[in-house]
Amino acid sequence: MATNRVLYPSMVWPCSAGSVKVSCLCTFKKISNASAIVDNDVQNAFATGTNSTTLLGGVYKLRSDSLAVKGLVTCEEPNSLLHSFSGTLHWKGEQYPLSNDRILLRGFRLRNTHTCYGLVLFADCKIMRNCGLFTVKKTQIEILLNRIVILILTFLAVTATLLAVGCGVWDAQKGRKIEYITATSRGDSSLYMGFLTFWGYIIILSPVMPMSLYITFELIHVVHSLFIDWDLDMYFIEKDTPARARSTALNEQLGQIEFLFSDKTGTLTQNILTFKKCCVSGVIYGDLRYQAASPDEEALVTAARNFGFVFMSRTQDSVTVSELGKIHTYDLLAILDFSSQRRRMSVLVREPSGKIKLFCKGADIVIFERLETKCLYLDATEKALEEFAKDSLRTLCLASKNVPEEFYQSWSKEFLSATMAMQNKEAKLEAAYEKMEQELTLLGATAIEDKLQDGVPDTIHNLKNGGIKIWMLTGDKQETAVNIGYSCKLLDNNMEILEGATLRDLLWTPQINNNTSGLKNEELLNSHLKNMKATRQALVITGQDLDEIFQQDSQIASCTKQAGILQQFVELASKCETVICCRVTPLQKANVVEAVKRHQKAITLAIGDGANDVNMIKRAHIGIGISGQEGLQAVQCSDFSLAQFQYLQRLLLVHGRWSYLRVCKFLNYFLFKTFSFSFVHIWFSFFNGFTSQPTYENWFITLYTVMYTSLPVLSMALLDQDVSCHTSLKKPMLYWIGQKQQLFNLRVFAVTVLQALFTSLALFFIPYGAFYNTAYDFQTFSVTVGTSAVFTVTAEIIQRITYWTRFNVLAVVLCLILYFIMTFIVQSAHLYRVAPQDFSFPGAAYNAFSHPYVWLTILLTVVVSILPALTVRALKKALRSPDLHRVHTSDIQVSYLNEVEFRQFIHGVPPRRRSSYAFSQHHGFGDLVTTMNSRETRACEGVKTIPSLG
Repeated sequence: MATNRVLYPSMVWPCSAGSVKVSCLCTFKKISNASAIVDNDVQNAFATGTNSTTLLGGVYKLRSDSLAVKGLVTCEEPNSLLHSFSGTLHWKGEQYPLSNDRILLRGFRLRNTHTCYGLVLFADCKIMRNCGLFTVKKTQIEILLNRIVILILTFLAVTATLLAVGCGVWDAQKGRKIEYITATSRGDSSLYMGFLTFWGYIIILSPVMPMSLYITFELIHVVHSLFIDWDLDMYFIEKDTPARARSTALNEQLGQIEFLFSDKTGTLTQNILTFKKCCVSGVIYGDLRYQAASPDEEALVTAARNFGFVFMSRTQDSVTVSELGKIHTYDLLAILDFSSQRRRMSVLVREPSGKIKLFCKGADIVIFERLETKCLYLDATEKALEEFAKDSLRTLCLASKNVPEEFYQSWSKEFLSATMAMQNKEAKLEAAYEKMEQELTLLGATAIEDKLQDGVPDTIHNLKNGGIKIWMLTGDKQETAVNIGYSCKLLDNNMEILEGATLRDLLWTPQINNNTSGLKNEELLNSHLKNMKATRQALVITGQDLDEIFQQDSQIASCTKQAGILQQFVELASKCETVICCRVTPLQKANVVEAVKRHQKAITLAIGDGANDVNMIKRAHIGIGISGQEGLQAVQCSDFSLAQFQYLQRLLLVHGRWSYLRVCKFLNYFLFKTFSFSFVHIWFSFFNGFTSQPTYENWFITLYTVMYTSLPVLSMALLDQDVSCHTSLKKPMLYWIGQKQQLFNLRVFAVTVLQALFTSLALFFIPYGAFYNTAYDFQTFSVTVGTSAVFTVTAEIIQRITYWTRFNVLAVVLCLILYFIMTFIVQSAHLYRVAPQDFSFPGAAYNAFSHPYVWLTILLTVVVSILPALTVRALKKALRSPDLHRVHTSDIQVSYLNEVEFRQFIHGVPPRRRSSYAFSQHHGFGDLVTTMNSRETRACEGVKTIPSLG
């Protein structure tokens, strides 16, 4: 259905069906020399009717009074298709095609443009429709912590309810029989007393609710992110590009990655192309040395310049070339543009002699299919491609064709009709392209080298040793992808590769009962999965096979009530050491990541450098963008950004592992110190008639978390490490501890609660028993329990810290000093005289600490509290694996502050494989070629174009 709009300089509204009436066009007159970027200011200018607007990079002036034109535009509805647009302009009795080359999207850059005539078609933006759903990523630890908080809240409510019931029962059975209680009571009922007591226990037990934990948690995340930003070992000096943590909430999940999904071009390779060899008429010419830091097309053009064929200039309808010193101008008749489905691109030109010629480039398969019957040099070119494949070069075949004038005139009408089609435009264009691209003459082939980035093989080797399964998702041809896999150590000659027919036999073999529904042979697949433990296997699959898997998955699962074919594929692929998905689209990349997340319940990481990797980066638990040659689209959508793939091992094995270790130790200790402190109130309730009277002095409760115990746990969460960064890189197998979630899970949480429960029992009952039937009062008892609690949690964190720095020592000492200073201050007689209700323990600390009996009680309480944990740690260390013990004991600890300076930046490939041209997933550059500014525009002879409005 068509969009309908009436357009005036400052207003937009619907009109009759199927059209847009053009009553007046607005003109953007450029009044500065800089280039311009089209953004939302254009639409704002139309909407408000302002006289001028500033586009990013240039200033344009609206001239709504200079063009009084009327016309009719019929176009498609707003959609998310960036690379296609169908519309027709009806003006002065003529029809002119409106294709995608005449649409300016948000972010487009205008160059060499003096005047731009604008017509607003859509109120919403194609770019915004492609942004996808924004999802807030959460780490597995954060998800588990949220569940634990729900358990804590449930525990708090249940405990307060039970204690409130105890209060009501005690008041009814005993409280009303005690004279001094009845004399001071207001006569409230036992039920009402229980209601008040419930809220009293909610208040005094509120420290178990980890509100301060979340605040400290976010602070830790921010500092961990700064460590990544400040790490000079991940700083790429050539481009002055540091690593960046663009998200501050995912650091610990870097230490739990199980599956890594990587793009190839620009991520594993440099995307700096070198024209190495070519084959012309069956003869190989090699070892060309010209460098071109750009995509394949520029590498070819710049290499040709070295041989005397220089691209001089182009307009919307011509191309000028210097051929061995002689200038020739070719009329550009049509461009048959590239797409990932076509895998080729053609240009139709009229030579200076008047002859019409077609030049075509593309993958070897699609070119060979369109060659004339008796083609010279075909065998020689195929052999040349084999030679190029041995060197892992990206190849491209070239062909041409002489086009008769009569055939061109007939074809141009068909081509014009296709460009103006409102429905099935792509199919009609493809039919026109196919009609022209037949009976080609083979010219030869080119070979371009895209070198691996520095350190890629070693990085992949270390990550695989760390238990991370690496999948390479690329739009390249299978042979090229496999060759790169060997080069970067994803594959080796000792691996068995599942691909092609072998893979299809495992997934699509019909059952013995002649079932031809495409069901997999369950017995064969299960047998293969069992045998995979004894062999090293890799899997290579094409985008076409992936499409079939995704399409059949839901149908097969619903028909057979069995696991779908997608789940079986993921299970098979997950058992392999390496998976290579070639010829995949951006959507397929995202679907593969989603499938692994759903069926393996594993933590995933996706890394890429281009716009075609954005969906994959968004879909993974962790998305990393490489700031390479293809712009910053991937970086802008990522959680972390790196300049080189080699920095990924340090990001995961060092920063990720350390962050996971620190966060887990922080959470376990924080919950321990909070629970052991709060549970004491519960035990005291059984001795005070369930009156919700706190065990501790009020100011102690306030300062316990904020001042007395905050600094040691914070320093541990920021600086602790079990091994140095050098050992983390040399022993990547240590990474498994995060993958298995060994340091923080429900079992560990349960152990922490039990330890806190035992500690709270010791904190209360040892002083209670020591002071039973003695002259020591409640205030002395409270000070003793509070001091024992501070010493116990301090002794506990001393045991847990494995890497001591001056900051850890200072934090522990400072907290103990602050405890004594603040205790003497808040329990001073002077403050009691000033505010007796707020400072109700005058002289209690001085009185308690002056008795050796109190100190002996504190010492006994602390020893008993920490003894079980100390015993367990000693047994674990004694029973530890000798290899792991050697790693920890022989490691030379290097200060983290020395490792991360706190300053801001401040070939042996099997010959059986053939290579083919590696296409990207982007639409071709044909539209760009034909949209240059010129006084007379002509796309092809016999095809109408929109005349100049000036």
